[in-house]
Amino acid sequence: MIDDKSPFAVGIDSYSLKPLHLLPSECLEWAAKNGADGVQFSEVNLPPGRAVDETFLKDLSQHAQSRKLYLEWGGGQHIPFDVDTGKPVDLASINRRAAEQAAALGATAFVAVNLAMKKINTSENARMIADMAYTWGVRPNLIIP
Repeated sequence: MIDDKSPFAVGIDSYSLKPLHLLPSECLEWAAKNGADGVQFSEVNLPPGRAVDETFLKDLSQHAQSRKLYLEWGGGQHIPFDVDTGKPVDLASINRRAAEQAAALGATAFVAVNLAMKKINTSENARMIADMAYTWGVRPNLIIP
């Protein structure tokens, strides 16, 4: 839970809980039970038949609010091609979708992570993601190791 006395909030990334095969609501419960302030959903494990749609985002947001947890949303991308196929991708539409989902969720940030590439000029793409995030009213969180 978020503590107003703490200098900063500490959350958990859903990716780090991947071995537990938790559903999004179970990630929130795990975070609350273990004293986290929020959850960053860099990936979402959904049961068959469930989609990341408006209903899902609303349910997840309400669940997080009931547990007093902040949310960050993944799905942003800054690599201008598919890392499996090497084919170009439409970064604007990918990041627009992620920013829209983050805004609908009420997330404090949306996240773009680059773990697959070691050499790539990401400054232009990172700027595009940041501009899009601010347009949708969320803070971008770009992780480029």
